[in-house]
Amino acid sequence: MLDREKCLNWWTGRLSDQELADYTGMAPRAVGLVLNIPYLRSGVTGGGRGSKHSRRISPKTRNAVAIIHALSEARLTFEVAANIIAATPFIASTPTPVVDFSNIASGVRSLLMFDRSGGWLPTDVVPADVWDGFAYPCVDASHPNPTQGDIFRIPAAHFNPSGDGTMTVDRSANGLPSLRLRALTASPVYFGEHDPLGLYLPQNSRTVDIPCIDDHLLIVNGRWIFTKSPQPSPLENMQAVAWGEFDGNAPIEHSFGLASVIEEDRKTVRSARRCAGTDEEEARYHLKNFDSLLDVNITLAVRKMKRRAYGLPVGWADNTKRE
Repeated sequence: MLDREKCLNWWTGRLSDQELADYTGMAPRAVGLVLNIPYLRSGVTGGGRGSKHSRRISPKTRNAVAIIHALSEARLTFEVAANIIAATPFIASTPTPVVDFSNIASGVRSLLMFDRSGGWLPTDVVPADVWDGFAYPCVDASHPNPTQGDIFRIPAAHFNPSGDGTMTVDRSANGLPSLRLRALTASPVYFGEHDPLGLYLPQNSRTVDIPCIDDHLLIVNGRWIFTKSPQPSPLENMQAVAWGEFDGNAPIEHSFGLASVIEEDRKTVRSARRCAGTDEEEARYHLKNFDSLLDVNITLAVRKMKRRAYGLPVGWADNTKRE
């Protein structure tokens, strides 16, 4: 069962330096340095020493901690890793739509309105399912040996059992037979957010690459930094999964964009927006004819951070590939 408070803290950014360190494996002092990067500092509002409960961290700034740590684990110096995000801060926003895939159609909740004694701020607004993600895990009452894959999740407000404790679900509109369900628990369980891939279920320990939704950074020949993103986009693929329209057999293609360049001093990083056309041509030549290539899965880095924040098991497997 997920801890509701941990989920709410993640979505609102109610996170301390120590927690960010614990969730990524980064030293607390290094977390403080990341939060002081000029382009990320605006993502830290309120707080200060002794004021943990009023400070908030934006998703972009939160993600930056995980991504910089992943780059450092890939054997880049901390200085270069931080300079990459400082030069191209959009990278830190890239994983948010799929790591925090939300069901806005269900509405949003102001935590200050619903939990006045919880220490929330007026800006603490989360999707409705994050606030009220309680459901009954149910199975087909006629199924003698149900497994994890046979569990249905019925929202608490929609579970109306009859006298024998079962609930009938009419599926005739979909051309399917009705189901008679029985609950596995006496009270509803908190499942948290809309999670089409089941990535944050308590029993799920998957922390592997997911090619259809993961964005990567490629560092070519120790200098040229590209983004690598699936096409269709990760968000489009997540929406297709949520709508039951994802084609798992379709080949996955990727787009590559030059994000930034590490200068000759091996520590200064220049945004691709400040590159001449010849730089772009040279970078793409090296991408096709590289001597070394470092592949860092930035979405996986943030997803693992989120799993730790939720108290879920995480393997400390490497996020990088070297060629």
